[in-house]
Amino acid sequence: MPWQNGLGSTLEIARHPASGEASLNFDWRLSLATIDRDAEFSRFPGYDRSLLLLNGDGIRIALGDQPWLDLGPRADALSFPGDLSARARTIAGSATALNLISRRNTCQHRLLRRPLVGPMVLLPEPRVRWLIHMVSGWARRQHAADAETLASGDTLIVEVPKGERPLVLVGSGEVVLARIEARLAASAGER
Repeated sequence: MPWQNGLGSTLEIARHPASGEASLNFDWRLSLATIDRDAEFSRFPGYDRSLLLLNGDGIRIALGDQPWLDLGPRADALSFPGDLSARARTIAGSATALNLISRRNTCQHRLLRRPLVGPMVLLPEPRVRWLIHMVSGWARRQHAADAETLASGDTLIVEVPKGERPLVLVGSGEVVLARIEARLAASAGER
């Protein structure tokens, strides 16, 4: 889908609540943004954003009147309020970034890049949803008879309810974990 400002494109992976519309009517959205030219990012008032570069040589980002920041291929996620103006400059050719946006008054999020070498355990937590994006390699849920194998580019969305067994991923490669926690006031009247 085109960016809200028309200066780029995004491949939406998932959103909650699900909707076919490209609107600001979501609590969270995970997407892949292709950045192939210098451009201003769309603003998302009332939302928080995190960007994590998945491929490319990097991009430079200016938030508001702050100096330019370099976001390289091995860097941690860059998180910032969606209300800020954000401009991006390509460093050498195009880049692809994983982009997580969440509504500030309903949830909070974190994006984490992690190697997957052997088992990875995600413990049960109330109001927490995990999005597991395979950057490279493969993964599978342990102790799940019908578990499909995830390959590069696949995303698994999972909740581990309190009282359930922890989610154990086995595999080899690199994943990005998106941890999305519903805020208490929002979870009581969740959509």
